[in-house]
Formats: sequence, structure tokens, C-alpha cells
Amino acid sequence: MNIPTSVTSIGGYAFQYCYNLDGITIPSGCTGAFPDHGFISCTNLSAINIPSGVTSIASACFYLCSNLQTLTIPSTVTSLDYNYALIGLYKLTNLTLPSGFNLALNISTSSLMSVVSLENMIDAAASGLSVTWAIGSVNMGKLSSTYLSKASGKGITLA
Repeated sequence: MNIPTSVTSIGGYAFQYCYNLDGITIPSGCTGAFPDHGFISCTNLSAINIPSGVTSIASACFYLCSNLQTLTIPSTVTSLDYNYALIGLYKLTNLTLPSGFNLALNISTSSLMSVVSLENMIDAAASGLSVTWAIGSVNMGKLSSTYLSKASGKGITLA
């Protein structure tokens, strides 16, 4: 799907439950916030390009996009609402975060985070974050000692 270049923002719930949406091109003129529940349960969406100029990613924006494999967060994003924004991305294998991006997570009540997603988030995080990611005991149990050590080495405290 190609969104016309005249579109400058995407509304909340715009693509909610678009199960057959497998790709989307968002014009560079789309700026501001990626919406609350914008792409929730787009289960066939495998990649999305977030244009530079987007400044925030709202709650549950990509919740349960279970086929999403690639996600690049541009350097213009200064706020990512961790409340389910990246939960349920079971096939996420390529997460790119801007240098120095402090991704604060609280997913302690959810068991929907796959071990691959957790490992990729740790790999993508910049060193020296000094943040705590509240992932809970269920998610903590999914991580190997290698990734627990890697997180610690980057300044990420997992609780």
C-alpha cells in the first residue's frame, strides 16, 4: 500500500486489524507522532519504514504485528511509548535504534515478547544507556545468560 504524498499524518487506529496489509510506504511528509494503536494486529505486515520527521511512537502502535521482521526507528523519534508499542513482534529480527536512544521498557506484565525480540532489542540498544527495562520474570526466564550479560554490559538493568 502506498500512502499518497499529500498525507501528513496517520490517525489513531488507522490500520487496526488490517490482517492482509503486508507492506506500506509512508511518505516522508508524514511527521509528528505515529498513532496510538496505528497498526495493531496487522499480522501480515513484515516491514515498515518510519520516515524521519516522526517524533514519537504511541502506545500499542505495532502491538501484535506478529510478522514484522524489520523496524527502523529514525533519529527524529525522541519518544517511544513502551506500553505495548513493541509487544508481540514474534518475528522481529532487525531492530535499528538511533545512536544514544534511551528505550525505556516496562513489559513486566506481558508474556507476549518473544525471546528473539528481547535479544534483538538488547543488541540494538546503544551502550551506556543506564536504564531499567522491567521485563518481568516470565520474559527474564526466556533470556540466556549471554544476553543477560550483554544487557548488563550496555548499562541495561533487567528487572
